[in-house]
Amino acid sequence: MQKSIITDQISVDLEEALQIAKKNGFSYVDLHGVWGKSIEDCSDEEVSKIQELLKKYEMKVSNLATTLFFMCKLKEDYILKSFSPTFAVTSAISFEDHLRYLEKACLIAEKINCPTLRIFPFRFPENHILVGTEEDLTLIADHFKKAMVIAEKHKIIITVENCPYSHCPKPEMTLKLIQKVNHPQLKLLYDPANSYRAVVDRVPSEYLKLTIKDEIDLIQNKIGHIHLKNYVFDPKFEKPFIHTALCDGDLDYRQILSQLKNGGYKNTVSLEPEVPLSEVIVSIDSLNQLLAEI
Repeated sequence: MQKSIITDQISVDLEEALQIAKKNGFSYVDLHGVWGKSIEDCSDEEVSKIQELLKKYEMKVSNLATTLFFMCKLKEDYILKSFSPTFAVTSAISFEDHLRYLEKACLIAEKINCPTLRIFPFRFPENHILVGTEEDLTLIADHFKKAMVIAEKHKIIITVENCPYSHCPKPEMTLKLIQKVNHPQLKLLYDPANSYRAVVDRVPSEYLKLTIKDEIDLIQNKIGHIHLKNYVFDPKFEKPFIHTALCDGDLDYRQILSQLKNGGYKNTVSLEPEVPLSEVIVSIDSLNQLLAEI
């Protein structure tokens, strides 16, 4: 099991991020926000600079963490709320735009020898409460079948994230979506903390029954990549899920990583702690210790 970190969790300046990642023992990174833009929005010149920096710091890219199909309407009448300005999002708007940017992202992945590329199962709308219904999953699958034509041409593994702001916050839902698409190059990007913080009022009741342990058993063979973060739930706050360093929250990552390893997961786990840099370093130390002990 290799360790990685999303570079913008350290710095939006790629060289600074790579310097700190290398100093802390990483040889793999994920690329999402680079110089203030999402990776799929980078120009050819910027991609060439990325190649130079990766070579300079002897770093490999485990996952191209694009934001494709996130801020994209699944249905025309949907109203999407703007996302955090600190989270770099693609400039693509229509579904057709996202497909074109997917082609561009695949070319970027090829240039930097990155095997996998993240997409999202469409941002949930403000004007419909329940998401991830059978109708939603079928419609998303139809869209993703078009995306997989592009991925197949470029021989890129597509990983779809169980995002709490999307139609598939629970990995059981992303698994069902993957099964509907039924393509060998479509895998699951599993984020246990995203599952934990799913907005339960928006999720169909049949997807609220599994524990983290149960869901790992269910999805184990379909995982293509993993993101790691943690939360403490505190109902005193309007937004009760509070970001913490990796081993300071409610999720037991010793148990999670042990279960994944024992189940045969051999790909990369990537830190996405979403905390200040001092706590990112604490998370790095915790991950190093966990991987050494399990």
